[in-house]
Amino acid sequence: MASPKRKVRNRQARKKTTTEEMRERLRDKLGGKEIVFVESTDGVKMSEVLEAFIAPFMEFADTEERFEKLVTIAVIAWNASLLPRSAQTKAIDDVLTSLPPETQADARVIVRDLMRRKRKYFGKNRRAIIDFEITDTKKEFHLMVASTPENI
Repeated sequence: MASPKRKVRNRQARKKTTTEEMRERLRDKLGGKEIVFVESTDGVKMSEVLEAFIAPFMEFADTEERFEKLVTIAVIAWNASLLPRSAQTKAIDDVLTSLPPETQADARVIVRDLMRRKRKYFGKNRRAIIDFEITDTKKEFHLMVASTPENI
């Protein structure tokens, strides 16, 4: 199957469009509430944190589709690790049941490994990841992340 053709835009124009697209998607998810993007007060970008979080697994993300799957599983693990331990298993089960049955066991192992990584290396970061957007720049995959503020 041929991949869809993409319009080529300069990076600055694409960034603005991607930000607007994410804002619209979040507004729709939140019932029309206005979405305001602000820079983090500590100077830490969640996209950079998420990239560091998935770094050991990047060798498996050689296509945009695989990168998106890796980021999706990483976000599931990241957000589940923020829940009380008693709620983590149910949250993971709720998400993983949407996967094909033959992939659920492997996905569960990966999510658990990522959760251990989150606790060990990123334990002080309590920001939940709300949404993400991936753009293939032909040189790399650009990751944009929307998250909760630091103080939640």
